[in-house]
Amino acid sequence: MVAQQVTVVFDVGKSNKKLLLFDENFHVLEIKEERLPEIKDDEGFPCEDLILLTSWIKDHFEKLCQRKDVQVKAINFSGYGASLVHLDKSGKPVGQLENYLKPFPDDLAEKFIGQYGPVNRLTVASASPWLGNLNSGLLLYRIKHQRPELFQNIVTSLHLPQYLSWILTGEVWNDLTGMGCHTMMWDFGRGALLDWVRQENLDRLLPPFFQQNHFYSFRGAGGGVKIGTGIHDSSAALIPYVSTLQDPFVLISTGTWSISLNPFNHAPLLPVELEQDCLCYLAPDGRQVKASRLLLGPEFEKAIGGLALKYHCTVDSLLKISFVPEWRRILNPGTREFDLHQLTFDLAARQKKSTLLILGEGNVRRIYVDGGFSKNEMFMQMLSSLFDGYEVYAAELPQASAVGAAIQIRRSSEKSLPMLSEFTFRKYANF
Repeated sequence: MVAQQVTVVFDVGKSNKKLLLFDENFHVLEIKEERLPEIKDDEGFPCEDLILLTSWIKDHFEKLCQRKDVQVKAINFSGYGASLVHLDKSGKPVGQLENYLKPFPDDLAEKFIGQYGPVNRLTVASASPWLGNLNSGLLLYRIKHQRPELFQNIVTSLHLPQYLSWILTGEVWNDLTGMGCHTMMWDFGRGALLDWVRQENLDRLLPPFFQQNHFYSFRGAGGGVKIGTGIHDSSAALIPYVSTLQDPFVLISTGTWSISLNPFNHAPLLPVELEQDCLCYLAPDGRQVKASRLLLGPEFEKAIGGLALKYHCTVDSLLKISFVPEWRRILNPGTREFDLHQLTFDLAARQKKSTLLILGEGNVRRIYVDGGFSKNEMFMQMLSSLFDGYEVYAAELPQASAVGAAIQIRRSSEKSLPMLSEFTFRKYANF
């Protein structure tokens, strides 16, 4: 049997953990998906089971090394941001992988702002709204001031994707995509740590940055293996689009959050944009990606569930209702068909308002939508009609963040990569 060469990606989401094997053309050969049960931290708040997650990575890696049907050529990691794993002086994890949804104490927020505020100066410099523990720098600040016994044992703090790489390599590095993920530690104007990080002596916990396309060499799994340093999942999901598309574009990544990403808008964030939930990410090469957020998924689910109750029908039956371009004129108000059209139009209008915040004054004329809403025909038709003068596409690339991580590690040694044949687009016409 001739072993097939594969690229492996561990894609660690907050809910689902995935192991994916890609062939040389980025086709998914295998996918294993699991939901690992959470535990509670020392204060009783749900959090990731770091021991279980670590074992999950190691066990799957060992099984891959033993297989005769595949030859692992490269491994990379995609993981959710705003989460830190801490290592002690012996290089072992200490403390817990805390949940970024855990509330940030009001009294500590007042103390921090009193020391390093005002808030608007911090948010503009760090290109992020104030998000509490979702700003991973504030998580470190909280540990230092509320849990000094734990803080004294921390020698290194890694964002989750880099910790995943550490599990197999034992090497510690920092990463721009993690540091640029609303940490409130990074000065987007200067391209350096903010002053408050150094004043709190937190910079000593952060390892050095690796160069773009850095990887580790490892002997095993039937030959030489390249192991990547990990990447923030939102930044990873953008890589296939940037690699494939020639013209400037905006990507609307939909799901629970609807996040509009514009890698072609390099203008600094304005206070008025921050107030409307805009922020910036960093691409692997350090370029700014301007983004806006909208919590659209849960709102749609709640609203369509309400319509199903009102009309004594199922949600599935509502989703099968066909789009009618002249719905305001033809459909009768107070019917489920009209109400569904009105609901969808309202959500599409909110999406347009959010996306316009980051369009900027550039030459972007194409908008791509992926995720759950890209499969909603009525939503896509409504959105296309509202974005007059733009081309709106539904994009489909299964496992985009994992594909992005695979592209990143393959780029480290290959001059050219194959086109993504599984990447499909559907254009929607204005009406």
